Amino acid sequence: HGLPRVLILVLILLMMLGALISSVQWINQQDRMLLGFLVAALMLMMLFGGYKLGSLTRNEENQNLFEKLADQIRTRKTAEKVAKEQTIRLLKQQTAIQAFTKNSTHTKQNTSEIFKEIAQISAETLNVERASIWLLNLSEQQDEQQLECIDLYIKSQKLHTIAQPLLAKELPEYFKFISKHRVMAVNDVMKHAATIEFKQGYVQENNIGAMLDGSIWLNGKMIGAVCYEHVGDAREWTLDEQSFV
Repeated sequence: HGLPRVLILVLILLMMLGALISSVQWINQQDRMLLGFLVAALMLMMLFGGYKLGSLTRNEENQNLFEKLADQIRTRKTAEKVAKEQTIRLLKQQTAIQAFTKNSTHTKQNTSEIFKEIAQISAETLNVERASIWLLNLSEQQDEQQLECIDLYIKSQKLHTIAQPLLAKELPEYFKFISKHRVMAVNDVMKHAATIEFKQGYVQENNIGAMLDGSIWLNGKMIGAVCYEHVGDAREWTLDEQSFV
């Protein structure tokens, strides 16, 4: 805002110069008129330049104001979208848990049917392509331990099947991690130490981009895991999804 002040000062000086010219006696009338015309022209140019400069400044200020307002609106809309998506997820998760609780009272179901139900409902709830349940064998030798697939549900095919066992000697980092943590949220399987071991074969064959695993515990011991696999690119698992698992 220093430039408008400079323009005002220059205009004052030009006005003073015009007054000085008109008072000087030794300048003839014709030259005095010419100089006065030049001073007037300069004043008009300065006034027009100041107006244009002021317009540019106002436009820039308005643009900055509009950009700030747009950012606030986008931020608010993003927050509203995130809150809405979280509410929908929580409602789906609550419905799933209620279904698990209700169906667990049905004594007619055998263990296999219960596992299938858990895999299918949770796959739909988390919107993942693959959901599986694994149990750890009872071998005391750590390098002989393996997770055996009890049920693998493929959502797009509505198919229940099984997968090959996971061997501890081939996946040492994964077994170490899953045995120490309740939840393993991997947004990108190619960047996490516990899942990069899968990159040869299993992950590539099934186009898995992200994994969300929860360890199963009984009497203080890890006895298995539930595994949710997102097919495609990486995926960021939310805290409520991790809590649901």
